[in-house]
Amino acid sequence: MANLIRNYRNEYDFDKVIDFAENGLRISASQTDIVSKNQRQRISIDLAHALINKNLIDKAELVCKKALIENPDSFDILLVLGEVFIKKGFFKDALFCFKKYLILKEKDNKDPSFFLLSSDFYQYEHMVYNHIGECYKHLGETREAIVAYKKAIELNNKNPLYYSNLINLYISQNSLSNAKELTFTAIKSGVANHVIYYLLGRIYAVEGKINDAIDACKQSIKMDNTNMPAHSHLINLLIQTNRFDEATIILKGILSLYPDEFTFSCLMERIKYKQGDKESPACFVRNILRSKPSGRDIYLQLGDLCIEMEQYAAAIEVFERYLEISSDTDATVIANIAVCYAKQGKLESALFGFQSALKLDPNCVVALQNLAALKTNA
Repeated sequence: MANLIRNYRNEYDFDKVIDFAENGLRISASQTDIVSKNQRQRISIDLAHALINKNLIDKAELVCKKALIENPDSFDILLVLGEVFIKKGFFKDALFCFKKYLILKEKDNKDPSFFLLSSDFYQYEHMVYNHIGECYKHLGETREAIVAYKKAIELNNKNPLYYSNLINLYISQNSLSNAKELTFTAIKSGVANHVIYYLLGRIYAVEGKINDAIDACKQSIKMDNTNMPAHSHLINLLIQTNRFDEATIILKGILSLYPDEFTFSCLMERIKYKQGDKESPACFVRNILRSKPSGRDIYLQLGDLCIEMEQYAAAIEVFERYLEISSDTDATVIANIAVCYAKQGKLESALFGFQSALKLDPNCVVALQNLAALKTNA
């Protein structure tokens, strides 16, 4: 039964995994039968994996917790339960699972008995450290996140995900020299993928090296033509440099793959505005607001479009809608609202907004730059 379930998992037939695994776990097993206990662990792991892929996260959590009652020292279950907690946003709980994994692994390294404990994730410390980095990042503990990501890379320097996670964190902290150094390390090591070249494009853009940024994004797209973030960034850079025809050609190409992707529809309206069409983008904004979309990212992109069109009252409305439906208060959004107040000449409101943004995130670039400009011009 355990082997059959694993085959269905490998075929991504998650409905069959769930059906057979739930039946398999009903089979009684002797508490002294080590083989049966191990098979039950394997079935539980595959069932949790299938439930995660079917977005049945609460059920996956329950399966893992029941499996841990049978074997509290299962490397596999601890790792999977930690991943479940990450998906639920329970980062402290996830950290507990991952740290326990590392403690058990260190103990087992000294006195090996892994055949009783684990069948899948015995040598996955690198993945665990990467997960720990993700948890610390979301908890706002940047230094700890950096240490964990570095450890993941140290243990496995061939996984581009570990590099890109740390590069992304460096960029968010405006630590461009570290981000750039790590990016080139990945490129020289031959492990750079489309994500890393996209991040290189972001680094160059912040540095003002727009042509280099464009080249990096094109390299990213060459490696993965379905790479939406790289397409979006490239089109924005082309618009920034007034290369509207080239931007339109690339945009139409990606729209043929993703005709319903809001990001690209919004970019098309941005090009129209840049080319002198004021009515189409304004109508686009009105229609989207009227439809009251539930996606948070839609409001962010719509707000940016409104700022570019100098429709600051509309931008404030859009960003405030974003905050209404968002579980977290975003410092950058608060700062963008303050920018709109500043553009309207409401300087006291703008000052309050920038200060509020910095209380949420002392490294908020939008708030830092605009607050400095506001004080200089005051």
